[in-house]
Amino acid sequence: MSEPQRILYFDCETTGLDPKVNGLWQVGGLISIDGIIKDRFSLEFSPREDEVIDDVALKMSGYSDEASLRAIKHTSEVGFKNFKAILEKHVDKFNRDQKFTLCGYHVGFDDGFLRQTFLKNHEKYYGSYITPYKLDIYSLTSLLMLTASWTYLI
Repeated sequence: MSEPQRILYFDCETTGLDPKVNGLWQVGGLISIDGIIKDRFSLEFSPREDEVIDDVALKMSGYSDEASLRAIKHTSEVGFKNFKAILEKHVDKFNRDQKFTLCGYHVGFDDGFLRQTFLKNHEKYYGSYITPYKLDIYSLTSLLMLTASWTYLI
């Protein structure tokens, strides 16, 4: 019997565009196992002190200033711990067949931030939770539209 298909529908809000200098401040998503939604989450936490908050990202955040964003109740470390606990409810990180496939819009961008968040929290086993495969809604839609154009031309 094969392992159930695990998909993490995922989106995050960041403090900029570079995962090495900027960071996450919000993570939300759905966990689907064999097509059934098993979990929903939305976690908001203050960025790490060593992460830069770009002006454009701050404006998009809805927070009035950097101090407000940094004053979110939970720290980045708590946010990461809570996120990891959600993953561990559905995946045994020691079972190589139990991993999530990320799904989202431009999911490679979010994946870069998530991967860096693992590293910034001294968790080097990102690949124990997440497969290298991604379901990117933008890419899939582009492919569908391209295929539809080809059909029209034939």
